[in-house]
Amino acid sequence: MKLIPSDEIPWDRSFGIIARLRMEDKKYAGRILKLIPEEYEIGGNLDAPVPFDCDYSVGKGTASTAQVISEMLLQSQGEVLRIFPAWDEETGDAVRAGGAFLVSAEMREGKTAYAIIRSLTGNKCSVVNPFGDNTVVRELETDSEISFYTEGDTVCFETEAQHEYAVERRQQTLESFPVIQ
Repeated sequence: MKLIPSDEIPWDRSFGIIARLRMEDKKYAGRILKLIPEEYEIGGNLDAPVPFDCDYSVGKGTASTAQVISEMLLQSQGEVLRIFPAWDEETGDAVRAGGAFLVSAEMREGKTAYAIIRSLTGNKCSVVNPFGDNTVVRELETDSEISFYTEGDTVCFETEAQHEYAVERRQQTLESFPVIQ
């Protein structure tokens, strides 16, 4: 920021954040994660002064919270995937939902396409229903539909440990989506 004249606003300050995450600066990532909730509580946005020594800040017109966290969890450069490249170990476990579930989901054309849920311990799973009356839940190992019930706008179903389930739209199962390259 010292190199930018005071009467000019950089068009995007997110490059510094993304660059440090791509260099696997895990301590910096941990500080960014601590900053985000604090700033949301203070003013509802990320424009407040950064509470630690940092060259870049997350502000209007820059990296969105989702973009920053996504870079911490997964990066794809060329044809190489980097998994948890900038996740600070002190932050704790990542991408494991409460109840011991691992979730993989995809959005297509602005709508949830499907969710694959792996139950690690066999707990009841509850998911806000993205498909309304067209929802189906399948146990993927047997490719069989399983029964579920709804509580308000939530789909609930019992799971078995180490089994995977697809929550999907009846007319558009996860296998119907073409692989995007």
